[in-house]
Amino acid sequence: MNRLVFYYGAMNAGKSLQLLAFAAKLRNKDIPYLVFKPATDTRDGEYISSRPLQEKLPCLMWKDGEWFVEDNLKYIRYILVDEAQFLSSKQVAYLAALVDNPELDITVICYGLRTDFRTQLFEGSKRLFELADELHEIEDIDAEGNKVIINARLVDGQITMDGPQVVLGREDKYQSMSRKEFYSKLPE
Repeated sequence: MNRLVFYYGAMNAGKSLQLLAFAAKLRNKDIPYLVFKPATDTRDGEYISSRPLQEKLPCLMWKDGEWFVEDNLKYIRYILVDEAQFLSSKQVAYLAALVDNPELDITVICYGLRTDFRTQLFEGSKRLFELADELHEIEDIDAEGNKVIINARLVDGQITMDGPQVVLGREDKYQSMSRKEFYSKLPE
């Protein structure tokens, strides 16, 4: 049964690690698959990586407005997408259409953040919540055992709510934290 699946969680919850592990299972069973990430995520170039494993998996960079030639997908069984929060609504709808295409036999599994540093849904995540057949939260906890759901942006050690939704690189520091910690540290 083909499906569109979204695994989501806070930063450092192990989303990319799960993608790498699933890709290894597919590779070991000789099941054909493709790995993508949105082209806006340039941090690791054409690779998906996980710090705990220190492993890199080559991937294709998917630019918004580019579409796959469906004839090239006839033998693909899985499409894995990392950093799915950066997908556009159109890209998510296209992935759903691939899953629903009776001429293809594809399951799409996306991995990404639910919300940005302002606690607002990313465009891609929002559309995945609307269209996915399955939603799976990858839970993480802080040092006190509280569930981590916020990806706070820190500037000079202080939480900020200012700036663009996406800042890649090292200009800002992000920290995963519980909602309780986030609101207790949020400037007035």
